[in-house]
Amino acid sequence: IENQSEVHFAMPVRNLIFDGLRYGEQVSRRAKERRKLKIVEDSAEFLSGFGRDDKIKPVITLVIYWKAGEWDGPRSLYDMFEPVDDRLKEYINDYKLHVIVPDEIDDFEKFRTELGVAFEFIAHSQQDGKMECLDRNSRFLAVTNETVHLLNVCTDSRIELNKEKGVVNMCKGIEDLKKRMRQEGCNIEFVNAIERIAKKTGGLKEACDLYGTTVEHYQTVKSSLTVR
Repeated sequence: IENQSEVHFAMPVRNLIFDGLRYGEQVSRRAKERRKLKIVEDSAEFLSGFGRDDKIKPVITLVIYWKAGEWDGPRSLYDMFEPVDDRLKEYINDYKLHVIVPDEIDDFEKFRTELGVAFEFIAHSQQDGKMECLDRNSRFLAVTNETVHLLNVCTDSRIELNKEKGVVNMCKGIEDLKKRMRQEGCNIEFVNAIERIAKKTGGLKEACDLYGTTVEHYQTVKSSLTVR
């Protein structure tokens, strides 16, 4: 599993290297076993350290994108190439990502654990309208503290944990979050308005006076938007 909080624009190469190393480890491990057991080798087997009948296990790497929005990075090695002559393409091996993006999931209930709850929350976390459907979803009535903590980290939701019961009624938490999102939206508009006026008047105090507020209140509101 590769966990990403941001898009990694070289992820296909990164995963290709890691997968290659894991395959190499399996071959090296088998070579050591053969030497330890003193298995008779012909020249070809001696060269590779791997026998004709030896097998390795497949490696599957999943990339999980723990953020709302699209994965706009490359999803295969081909996506990273500069223009390639068509005559060469059949000789170039591609490497495709298996990337899980919450925004691309259509059915969150197919997940057997709270992973589905986490993905659904992340997918809707930046859109107040979509959050409406979550606070009426029975799956959000009792969510473990561990999952809520994960969501707080991934989305900066700041939903309060329930240390006594170990589970959280996220429907109430989502309602509080929606109120905070609306308030923060108003605060952003307030700060932007003051700063636009300040540019025209040439001073912050003059801008606050014209807006009917104080510099102290402006600074408090702006601080609440920048400090997490």
